[in-house]
Amino acid sequence: MAWCKAPQVKLNGKSVENVTPGEYLTINRKWQKGDKIEITFPMEERWIMRENHSKYNNYTLPGGEIMYTEEPTTEIPYAFARGPVIYSVDMVWNEHLNNDDVDLNKDIRIDITKAPVKVAKPSENILGPVYKTTAYYKGSPVELTLTPFTNIGQWYRDEEKLPQPWSDMFSYGIWLYPNK
Repeated sequence: MAWCKAPQVKLNGKSVENVTPGEYLTINRKWQKGDKIEITFPMEERWIMRENHSKYNNYTLPGGEIMYTEEPTTEIPYAFARGPVIYSVDMVWNEHLNNDDVDLNKDIRIDITKAPVKVAKPSENILGPVYKTTAYYKGSPVELTLTPFTNIGQWYRDEEKLPQPWSDMFSYGIWLYPNK
């Protein structure tokens, strides 16, 4: 597994040797009833760089069709991951930013030199741990709440009255540009 550098396997409480990330593990033995295999995949936290990123420019044809051109760029976004779990900045959990006003690509810059810190969940319904990270919103320092991408899609805050189904949804982003 590319995301796990140090998987561990135990057979009946004893460590199995030659466990290699990204490869199958073969255990040759006569199996007994009650044999127990324990597998541990440490969930390492890291910022990951988006590979093969391009800048996209759009334009509209006379008939209204939207077209794109692609060009190389040196500005590369990053995402936060914990093991295989990708995190997002979901505006539901970042109330201090203005959902209607924020453009995550232009307004938010993250500090990838610091590891995000695990914090209490803003809602008991969130799957997985939640993190805070240092960022800049329109040039001013802020803390961003990062939640597992699995949780995106909630379009209201727990303490607020449930909006109508046709209400505006909260935005979210995964790939964020670093502060330079």
